[in-house]
Amino acid sequence: MDNKHWVAAAWNLDDYVLMVYDSLESPENGEKIVDLLKIWKDFIKKDLEDMNWFENTKRDPKCFKISLRYMSDVPKQSFVYGTLDCGVMTCKFLEMLTKGKNIDIKSFGDNVGLKCQEYRAKMALMLYGTRCERPV
Repeated sequence: MDNKHWVAAAWNLDDYVLMVYDSLESPENGEKIVDLLKIWKDFIKKDLEDMNWFENTKRDPKCFKISLRYMSDVPKQSFVYGTLDCGVMTCKFLEMLTKGKNIDIKSFGDNVGLKCQEYRAKMALMLYGTRCERPV
């Protein structure tokens, strides 16, 4: 958001809900996401139409309305926990979502900052290990 903050989001197409996982939840972020959602809605609907999603699911495209749900029980970045790194937290949230895991306070344990540092190191090793060799 404004190239300053990352959030993770997941679509629930059964009830047209966009679930937002924000490690720095604030009213300002919420307003920006709602504004972005207004812009994205038409693009999302068009993509679903192009994939024949409405036809395949027998849903009426005229009833397409996106709701926004902030997921409140997610780990938050703070000075107390020693992390203000929304990028690392967003990557971790996305990894957990793709693996079908719940994202909640308990999933990060007692020390969110330490978990973020561990995950940053894990990502760096993964990226380093899969880097492309430059041609000489």
